[in-house]
Amino acid sequence: RVKAEMLRLVDDLELSAGERTEAKRLVEAHHDKAFDHAIHINRELGRKFDEKSYYDELFSQMMDQARGDGHPELAQKLLLQKDDHSLEVTER
Repeated sequence: RVKAEMLRLVDDLELSAGERTEAKRLVEAHHDKAFDHAIHINRELGRKFDEKSYYDELFSQMMDQARGDGHPELAQKLLLQKDDHSLEVTER
């Protein structure tokens, strides 16, 4: 569900069609690591998941990968729009 929410969030970003496709590929590529990071951090605090930690970690990994793949303009767009959006996850 968290990954699906992030993929929907990418649809709300101001990106070209090609950038949107690449951003979704980056979500797919980095979701598991960011999710595990968010779970691990909060296990000590007694919470199951920290969406802010996940969101920040995922965007960081996506921007790093975009730069590494030769897409600095996509990385910049992600950086500029990151704080304009947020992810809200309801635990069941």
